[in-house]
Amino acid sequence: MQTVSCFISHAMGPMDLFMRVGMCKVSVIIPVYNIEKFLPECIESLIKQNLESSEFIFINDGSTDSSGKILEQYIKKINE
Repeated sequence: MQTVSCFISHAMGPMDLFMRVGMCKVSVIIPVYNIEKFLPECIESLIKQNLESSEFIFINDGSTDSSGKILEQYIKKINE
């Protein structure tokens, strides 16, 4: 699988986009607020991605449902 790394250079102008073959890091930020109904499907979908280097950042903004517990369960499962 070929990966592409992308970065924006502000030195050459704010909109210049450079792409190089080799390293790629994808960060996905997921806001979490009372989404227990959809969270497992979201997490499973992210886990199934074929990305060589990625991170998933879940921001739990004070959910009052079980979203936080679901996140904790997946963290334990992934770290085993």
